[in-house]
Order: sequence, then structure tokens, then C-alpha cells
Amino acid sequence: MAMMLSTISALLLAGCLTLHPHPADADPQVVQVYKSPLCGCCQEWVKHVRSRGYKVNVSNVLDMNSLKREVGVPSEATSCHTAVVGGYFIEGHVPAEDISRLLAERPNISGLAVPGMPIGPPGMEGPTPQPYSVVAVQKDGTLEAFAAHSGEAAPQMMQVYKSPTCSCCQKWVDYVQKRGYQVTVSNVSDLNSVKRELGVPSGASSCHTAVIGGYFIEGHVPEEDISRLLTERPNISGLAVPGMPIGSPGMEGPNPQPYTVFAVQKDGKLTVFAEHRP
Repeated sequence: MAMMLSTISALLLAGCLTLHPHPADADPQVVQVYKSPLCGCCQEWVKHVRSRGYKVNVSNVLDMNSLKREVGVPSEATSCHTAVVGGYFIEGHVPAEDISRLLAERPNISGLAVPGMPIGPPGMEGPTPQPYSVVAVQKDGTLEAFAAHSGEAAPQMMQVYKSPTCSCCQKWVDYVQKRGYQVTVSNVSDLNSVKRELGVPSGASSCHTAVIGGYFIEGHVPEEDISRLLTERPNISGLAVPGMPIGSPGMEGPNPQPYTVFAVQKDGKLTVFAEHRP
């Protein structure tokens, strides 16, 4: 690893940011990006990731091919820029929701990649978006499917129903707005009727209820789980964090609890969608 860092450091242009330590030791929400100083689409991708709440450090590099070899990006997975976050590499125009899913699930892989530069992913928007895939790069360099994207923008409009006096609901609204969603809020006096109309089971209920992309979002569900939902589009009714666990978004506190995000099936049954621990 010391040799790798030495090699990468030698590739950086004078005056650029100093390379961070081993990615596994870094803040998992800090993304270190290496790119050509002349690449416009790379900079657009940086803006996308920053808009989703990540802190991004950028280093301009003269010899990107050497850097990719040192990081371990296979030749068939290469794109323009290369990033490192949470002990993984991110090659090319990978959507932020896939990065969030990677950091939440933490599979035993080397990183994610969108090979080439297809029209449609973040930073490569265009008039005729193409379907594209995000691949997981295994430790042996083989590629496996991680996520498929139609090339069209995922629905980002969210409708939230809440009590006019609920402060934690408003904190959750502020949280998802900061993650790039456009949110419309309706203050409702009879939330139970809204929940029944949307099909939220009584065992899954929380304070606020949101609707996005044909799904309901019940309670303090993290944004990365909403992004994963909209990417994978499973045949379910929605997601829920029952109750109001301390530590979930909008319910921050001094003694955070582990909590579960449930997928609400069409028949009302609950299955585990994601686990979160402080």
C-alpha cells in the first residue's frame, strides 16, 4: 500500500490537494476524486455527488492510466475519472445512490464501475440517454452486475404528509431536500386516514408519510434506502421505519438505536430491506 500511495502521489499535478490516507481509514462520506484537469464531464459528476451530501476532494492527475492500474481498476471497466471512498474505488459515472448502497451493504468487492462514458448517467446527461449498468468489480478483477439504469432520471419529486406540529417530520423533510429531492409538504389533521388510503399497515406506521415514484415512504427512512428503492424498483408498496427510533434521519439524539427499514409487500407483510446501526 505504501508503494501504491507513493506512485499515486507522484502522478499528481503540483499544487493539487494532498492524497488522503488509505481509503478504509478515511471518513466514509469523503470521496477522493482523481481526474484529468481538462475533463468537463468529470467535474459534472463531482457536482452530482456533492449535491447528494458527500464531501468531495479533487486531485488533477496527468497519468490517469497509471493511477487506475495502481488502484486496481481492470482495463475493461475503465472510464474517465476514478474515485475512492470507504475503502472502495468508484470508476466513472456511477450514480450517488449506488455509492450509498455500496457503503450501506459493504460487500467484499474492490469497487464499482460504469465502463466507458454512456450518455445518461450523472455527469453525462444528454438528449438521448442510454440504458447502462453499474458493475461490481470483484477482488479477482471479474465484473458482476450491481445495478441497471434505464438512462432516464429517477423520479425525484416527493409528496410528504405530516402533522403541522411535528418537528421531527420537518427535520426529515429538510434532510431529504438536502439530498437533492424536491419536496412538497401537506400538513394534514387526520394522518391515519392518509395512511389507510395509501395502504400503510398499522404495524408499520410512524409519524409522517411520503409518496415518491409510485411508492410510499413511512417514517424516518434514510435517503440511501429511498435511492436504492427507486433504482431497483421492486414490486412492493413502499418502505417503512416503524415508530420513531432515535438515530434515524430527523430523529438524531445522544443514544442512537439500531433500527430496521422494512419493505412493505403488496399483501401488507413486512420484510427486511435494510439494517442500520449507530
